Amino acid sequence: MKPVLRELLPGQQNARKANPGTFKPCAFGSGWGFGLLVHFEGEPGTKYGGLIQEFFTIISRQLCSSEAQVFKHFEDSNCIWFSYEVSTQDDIYFLIGNLFGIALYNRKIIALPFPLALFKKLANIEPTLEDLKELCPTLGRNLQNILYECRDDIFKTMMLDFTIVEKCKGSISEVNLKENGANIPVTSYNRKEYVDAYVNYIFNESVKKQFGDFVRGFQRGCPSTTWKMFLPVELHSILFGNTAYQWDQLEKNVKYKGFEESDETIKNFWTVFYDFPEESKKDFLAFLTGTVHIPGETMDNFSVTIVDANQGNPDQSLPMVHTCHRILFLQGEDRVRAFLENPWRAFPASRPLRYVGQQRPLPPPLAASAGLMISSPSPSPKLGRSPASPLRQHLARRGGGAEENFLLRGDAPCRSLRSQADLGAAAAGEPQLEPENFKIHALLKAEKMLCWGYWSFGFPGSDSTLQAVIPEPRTTEFVHERSVKEVACGKNHSVFLLEDGEVYTCGVNTKGQLGHEREGGKPEQIDALADQHIVHVACGESHNVALSDQGQLFSWGAGSDGQLGLTTTEDAVTIPRLIKKLNQEMILQVSCGNWHCLALAADGQFFAWGQNNYGQLGLGKEFPSQNTPQRVRSLDGIPLCQVAAGGAHSFALSLSGAVFGWGKNTSGQLGLSDEKDRECPCHVKLLRTQKVVYISCGNEHTAVLTKSGGVFTFGAGSCGQLGHDSLNDEVNPRRVLELMGSEVSQVACGRQHTLAFVPSSGMIYAFGCGTKGQLGNGHICSLKCPSPVKGHWAAYDEQISGRAEACTYYIVKHIFSGEDQSFVICSEKENSLPADDFRTVNQSDHTCLINDNTIDMWRQKLCERNNSNSVNEVVQILSSAACWNGSFLEKKIDEHFKTSPKIPGIDLNCTRVMFNKLMTSQHSTLRDQILKSFESFLIPQLPSSPPDVEAMRIYLILPEFPLFQDSKYYVTLTLPLATAILRLDKNPSKVLENWWSQVCPEYFLRLVDVYKDAVVYLLNGKKTLQIPVLYSSYITAALKLLEKLHKVNQKANHIEYDKFYIPEISNLIDIQEDYLMWFLNQAKVKARPSIMQDSVTLCSYPFIFDAQAKTKMLQTDAKLQMQTG
Repeated sequence: MKPVLRELLPGQQNARKANPGTFKPCAFGSGWGFGLLVHFEGEPGTKYGGLIQEFFTIISRQLCSSEAQVFKHFEDSNCIWFSYEVSTQDDIYFLIGNLFGIALYNRKIIALPFPLALFKKLANIEPTLEDLKELCPTLGRNLQNILYECRDDIFKTMMLDFTIVEKCKGSISEVNLKENGANIPVTSYNRKEYVDAYVNYIFNESVKKQFGDFVRGFQRGCPSTTWKMFLPVELHSILFGNTAYQWDQLEKNVKYKGFEESDETIKNFWTVFYDFPEESKKDFLAFLTGTVHIPGETMDNFSVTIVDANQGNPDQSLPMVHTCHRILFLQGEDRVRAFLENPWRAFPASRPLRYVGQQRPLPPPLAASAGLMISSPSPSPKLGRSPASPLRQHLARRGGGAEENFLLRGDAPCRSLRSQADLGAAAAGEPQLEPENFKIHALLKAEKMLCWGYWSFGFPGSDSTLQAVIPEPRTTEFVHERSVKEVACGKNHSVFLLEDGEVYTCGVNTKGQLGHEREGGKPEQIDALADQHIVHVACGESHNVALSDQGQLFSWGAGSDGQLGLTTTEDAVTIPRLIKKLNQEMILQVSCGNWHCLALAADGQFFAWGQNNYGQLGLGKEFPSQNTPQRVRSLDGIPLCQVAAGGAHSFALSLSGAVFGWGKNTSGQLGLSDEKDRECPCHVKLLRTQKVVYISCGNEHTAVLTKSGGVFTFGAGSCGQLGHDSLNDEVNPRRVLELMGSEVSQVACGRQHTLAFVPSSGMIYAFGCGTKGQLGNGHICSLKCPSPVKGHWAAYDEQISGRAEACTYYIVKHIFSGEDQSFVICSEKENSLPADDFRTVNQSDHTCLINDNTIDMWRQKLCERNNSNSVNEVVQILSSAACWNGSFLEKKIDEHFKTSPKIPGIDLNCTRVMFNKLMTSQHSTLRDQILKSFESFLIPQLPSSPPDVEAMRIYLILPEFPLFQDSKYYVTLTLPLATAILRLDKNPSKVLENWWSQVCPEYFLRLVDVYKDAVVYLLNGKKTLQIPVLYSSYITAALKLLEKLHKVNQKANHIEYDKFYIPEISNLIDIQEDYLMWFLNQAKVKARPSIMQDSVTLCSYPFIFDAQAKTKMLQTDAKLQMQTG
């Protein structure tokens, strides 16, 4: 066989005689550096047939013959693979690769039944277990069952190790899949490594030399710049043909000579043909053309000619077929009648070339006459049989019993594992307490406030101004029949917010921090805030900030570091003033450090002002202290649910539990594994998987609360405030072990002490500095471990009727920590409300979300005429990426807490439902507003480097907007989004690709279709000159985005590869001209401006072309090679 190939293939000047012409290898260029075109002199063949195709078919048949012994044949798949028994010194595979390249270059079938894995390897795509299943189904299933199995006792029974048995030239040898493989047993832990190594050996290691030779030959036979445009499946389809039979299309393509389509003979012919079983139709195709495979992807261009042999041809041996020209000769009524009765006996002189790669028996009509139809004395080739499966041999070598037991189980292990996973995934939701029918107002009036710790100005509620140390809880009732909602403390003053929105203060007033002129231990109301309904208060060392129900901020007290945000640095501001810089924002939260402030707005914007000596503002090194609120843009797009300030450090918490810290870090209070200060927000990665829902900051330590009720602390520990039974600092978040047996629902940090509340027992635990009585245990000492606060505490639902003096037991509502003070709001057992749970996120306190409630509210607001404030508020929210990113979270089994570079944590079904609701007529005004917000604000402002993966959900959400798929908005909505995606830096771009690989196929297909449609839209627009000058950038964006999606699909297999085809392209552009432009670009040839007027060449994106269009490129390439050669 090799001498024949060497004679036929390039580099030889010998010609091979063939009837009716002479074989000519037409090479271009010295040394044959270009593709080879093959033709026969005088050949009259059809477009896809003729002597050229017969040439390749004959060689294919010879290569697959058992005498050639070139390939290893797998009987259970009828596929072939390289044989490792062939000498590595042999060049047969170089010649075969050469033949493959020439066949592709000439667009001919070379029917060697290789699996798809061959073409994957050509495209540098690693074959997988699925490819092994195609090559050797039995072995593939066995290895798949190994992956399903997870019981070690089964693996012990199988006695597998990292070796396989290989039979080569009659001898059996053992091959190591990894070093010292015979001594490494296969277990449930390394089973995937074993399977991967097995697949790698079959497809790579065992045939490394053979495949390398094949590739060298292939690249010589076909220019690499052309064949690399094809996908593996397209190469397989072109070279091996396809079996997507369209028999009605075949009838339409038939040409007649000497017959008319309406002739009775032709009608009878097709009647008989359609009555054939499917297998018989295939056999007739093989009889007529020499193969059962159809060139190209469809039968559209596959033609056959039926000729009346009586015309000028008296040969009585006819009817017959000419397979190389696809001609069927019909002659004489007797022979035609014989064909109609039994077509398989009618043509003893016909000479079809039997197809290869199919080892099925002929149907009964063919079986008796097969020998008569084939003029060659050799029977149909039978491929060489391979030895038994290596796995089967390996198991048999170990005793055989394990194999039988393993194979009998079939897929049972898989079903068992899946059922267990399903059971594990069906986690029950947490029980929700149903509120009783309480008289809320009466219960609030019954609430009490207990205090303990140190007061330099006298105990709250007393007239004394002397220092006071209270080592255990004591009741204070400075406002009779009024309930306290919040308490905040500075260094020497306290602020009390009542449920009705009034604000009271007491303590030292050296900086005007009381907001009134009266100093001392008795709280007095701030009259300047009497007209405001305050909903939240916060204190720094000597300054305060109050938040009204209208989202406005008021500040007063010390202002020398700009911490009041009033554009001035006055040393003392005695009357609360409005922070005008934030007057246009709807502020939801505020938190104060010693000399700085943080604020969160409804649209997700985050602001900071005040001292920045340690970078606690998060603005970067170049920013000094700020006397007005500054936007912290490094957190843009992240849906935040909380901001928290410590002494000189800051934190922000996202809805999905991502913790970001910055500022002073001298004791490790940022939890970043070191003690370096940070000027910008940094992700505390060690807490990412802990489902953090609340953060509290002390002066130099931090405590976080998780959804499951766990407490982690880090930072300064010199007073035991971390609760780790140690006085050491902690630079990493560490769980408080003493609290692990309890579910904590509230945590509060003072300057150097910490409080934690356990609702199941009603107990408050304290630890840290206690030298001023702030731990409430009755002693003046510090504690390194959590210790109960002294008092008669009971759980909300606890039965205490049997206890003595039951009415003296208190039910905790809310705990607070000040500098060196502690507070608890509580009520008596029979008059109690459930305790607040810091783990439950209050929707009114965090970044606004888009849901049914907000949509209905906004629709009503937009219907109000002359209400510009409402419109601005809606636009602000709709234009915020943070608001969209926080909406539609996947809350099933807390899935959104798992958000990562591989998991988006979003429920796209909810997104789709919400957008569909907006498409109804009653929401038309709001829908139009959303469209404008997307077009004018949101999409243009999308950053190239989002701060966190949670800021990237918007890229999945936007394509669900139905108008995204409307051609009217391609230029203003769809294509700008593509540009924004392509602008992403490498890491976020990789994250988005990972997420695309996780979405459902329907979503992925919609995304592909909309950008395919955009390409067609732009091409049509270019032709009619209706598209702006941005045509090139827009069509490049659409094509490049499709290219990214195509690469994702190659790994994820969401949709079939042909879903990327754009069939309309053949009618919209001249493929040959486009290929010429691409060719010149590749060759870096400077062309005439008229030729290169467009910088966009669609041939740079070959995945959008079907195989037929790509073959046109091959034809064009051949012509170019001929001209340039």
